[in-house]
Amino acid sequence: MIKRYRWTIAGILVVVACFFAFLSSEQSPAQESVQWIEVKHRLVEKQLGLVGKLQSGRLETIPAPFDAIIKQVLVKEGQRVQADQTLVTLDTRKLDIELRQAQVEMIKASSAVDQLHNWENSQEVIRARRNVENANHMVMELKNNLAKTQALFSRGIIPQMEVETLQQQLRRQLMELASAQDDLTSIRQKGSLNNLNVAKMELQNATSRYQALQEQYLHKEIKAPFSGVVLRASQGENKKLLTIQTGVRVTEGMPLLEIMDTTQYQVLAQVEEADLAKLKEGQAVKISGEGFSEHPLEGEIETIAMQSVNTDKPGSAIYYDVVIKVTSSMSQGYPVRPGMSAKVNIVIYRNEQGIVVPEAALTHDSDGQLIVNWRPDLKRQAVPCQVTVKEAMPEGMEVHGLEEGFIALPR
Repeated sequence: MIKRYRWTIAGILVVVACFFAFLSSEQSPAQESVQWIEVKHRLVEKQLGLVGKLQSGRLETIPAPFDAIIKQVLVKEGQRVQADQTLVTLDTRKLDIELRQAQVEMIKASSAVDQLHNWENSQEVIRARRNVENANHMVMELKNNLAKTQALFSRGIIPQMEVETLQQQLRRQLMELASAQDDLTSIRQKGSLNNLNVAKMELQNATSRYQALQEQYLHKEIKAPFSGVVLRASQGENKKLLTIQTGVRVTEGMPLLEIMDTTQYQVLAQVEEADLAKLKEGQAVKISGEGFSEHPLEGEIETIAMQSVNTDKPGSAIYYDVVIKVTSSMSQGYPVRPGMSAKVNIVIYRNEQGIVVPEAALTHDSDGQLIVNWRPDLKRQAVPCQVTVKEAMPEGMEVHGLEEGFIALPR
């Protein structure tokens, strides 16, 4: 009896062992056909590489403020100067003459305005008014004399010739009175509102000219607008470099020197029109170069040109200028010089919590939706997880809709 039970138990164990062996043989090919890889949130960044040249972020040409002769040059090319340091002094003798003449014109114009403001009491009006009064008095006196003479003539006391003489004198005096009245009217017209406004405008013009010359005089000593390095100025289409020295005559607006700021830099690069839509102002930029390989720089896009770069080659690619501002702080001894070549990598996409999966891990379900076989850990059952593809990366595709865990990758 006991032997029979033993054989029964042994048979059951054999059957169970065969069953598990069968399951193992069925599952192992499926398990060996995929590889479970771990995915985590990480920084996902996409960059666009361009090549450009470094240039100073601030380069200012200093022109001559007025026509003059250079009195003294206090700096030389390549010299480092501080803000407000005197660079050049100009001879002001010609300007002094113009300044005095402008002051005379301003004083005359001011006197004219003051006179017109009180024109009715001016000497010219008073004199003309007195002439009218005198002429009118003479007319009244002649009229009285004529009346008396006519009375005497009617009584036969005096001859007719005396009456005619007084009549002629009265006519002449009436003409003189009319002329004096016309003169008074004409003189009063000089103090009209229109003439006063004209005088005021002439005073404004004279004052403006005097102030402009005064402002020019203040720039007889040409100073550095900011700290930097002195460079020779260029002129004309050929960009001919100018040399200034004592005794040279300069005209207003003529470039004398250039000051370059060595603490502010920018990179001028060009981008092809196909990549233009990927850029925008403010995007972060990483800058490197052979001349400063051990000192990489940070920057950002400052401006993107609205007009393409001119090219004479038909059918050639269209490029646009991009100005990149260097935001890294640089000391005086920083190994960077204008004109150095620079490689710029512009961050055109950035996601600090992105997930990238191999392209082979992406499959479609029966509805055509893009899925990834995912499990939170290797002990749990895998489930299909619907995802959305965002950016293509060198190591795969960035997807949204997937959490950290493990995904199935076909072997």
